[in-house]
Amino acid sequence: MQTTIFKQNSFRKAIISLLLVLSGYTLQAQVLWYGDPNQPVSSVFYRFDTTGNTNPTGSQCVDDPGSPPVVTTPTDPDYGKFWRITKPTSRKRAEFARTNGLIPQQGETYYLAWRWRINSTPSPTGDITVFQWKTDQGSSIDTNKQNYPFNMEYDGTALTLNAFGPAEPNWNRPGSITKRKTTIWESAVAENTWVSFVIKIKVDDTYDSTNNRHNGYIEFWFNGVQQTLTNTSFQDYQVVLDQNNTRAYHRTNDGVQVYAKWGAYNENACYLETLTDYNEMRVASTYQEALSSQKAIKHEINTYFNPKDDILYFTNANNILTKVKVFDITGKHIHTYQIDMNNDVIQLNLSELENGIYILKLMGDQINQTQKIIKY
Repeated sequence: MQTTIFKQNSFRKAIISLLLVLSGYTLQAQVLWYGDPNQPVSSVFYRFDTTGNTNPTGSQCVDDPGSPPVVTTPTDPDYGKFWRITKPTSRKRAEFARTNGLIPQQGETYYLAWRWRINSTPSPTGDITVFQWKTDQGSSIDTNKQNYPFNMEYDGTALTLNAFGPAEPNWNRPGSITKRKTTIWESAVAENTWVSFVIKIKVDDTYDSTNNRHNGYIEFWFNGVQQTLTNTSFQDYQVVLDQNNTRAYHRTNDGVQVYAKWGAYNENACYLETLTDYNEMRVASTYQEALSSQKAIKHEINTYFNPKDDILYFTNANNILTKVKVFDITGKHIHTYQIDMNNDVIQLNLSELENGIYILKLMGDQINQTQKIIKY
């Protein structure tokens, strides 16, 4: 789409026109899977698991058939429509299982992205699982393999990212799966607060004997920032980290199939009523595609231009637009404008730009799009 700023040097020099129609912007990046809340659950997720089976510790977590978990799609004032899973008390689990239409493949790399929040009554007193990269081992369970290569757990105040697997270097060492754990990231997260994740996963079950590490790996972004990973609170297993501590080499495939699960489950969740919310769920082949936001497509930023001072104004953009980068037609970076998030009306002074063609990249948590400007 072309945006034109036309500056006319004539009798009415002060007359300048601008046309910026962002509402017509269309998403060009292709994602591999999108968790569209406007579609039926069965068309987006392969399963919606509602049963809890028998609690393995023998406590009385019995599924009540008269009070099943439910899925709804409320609307958030900032982020639009989202998925909500409500798990009643006396239920062990309520979860989305598998991305319908996408089966992760050995040797491929994927970026999983989603926005998340949780509300629990009462607040959790122990770790509950809220995400899992699950191993489908087929008809029989092999205790020498991972039940889940990694997961996320929440205890009411903190969120952790954990990796599971036997101790190095002997992958097939017998032992309890639950003890083969290392926490590679942790952060305080309050209930009823939206946070965002991107997990990069190289799906691989092979071992690199030359470098003494697995070929599979994960990387992690929290609220748009790539995280430093470490081995903390580990039992019988640690991951191998790269020199920057941003990549954890880890066996990420250990069965006939692996897949993602989102929800609230395990025995610590039995006596909780949990509301887990998910927004902008997607799987993509690049980080930028994973961040592509339907909110950016639907959100309309109004603009107008003041010919007296070369100021370009953005309205209806508060808490949406955080940065504007300017490039020339060759792709050379000219300038970056940092946006004051506290202003209802955002202003850009374009007087320093010479006549010519420029590319503007409008960036923010909910928007990442490109505009072409011709100033003459």
